[in-house]
Amino acid sequence: MQTTAAKFASELRKLIDEEEKKIVSYISTGYVADYATYQKYVGMVQAFHAVNEMFEIAQTNAEKF
Repeated sequence: MQTTAAKFASELRKLIDEEEKKIVSYISTGYVADYATYQKYVGMVQAFHAVNEMFEIAQTNAEKF
């Protein structure tokens, strides 16, 4: 049985992954109109990767206790 914290983390990861897929789709289909918007979306994808890495670190540290 999952704890509330584990369920929250799991659902948050799903939301982040879906948002990342949506943004990558925008970039790959040419939906982005200008370079500034393109840079913004690429930055968002990088931020999503960073958040997922932080989740992994936090989970590893939490399991130590």
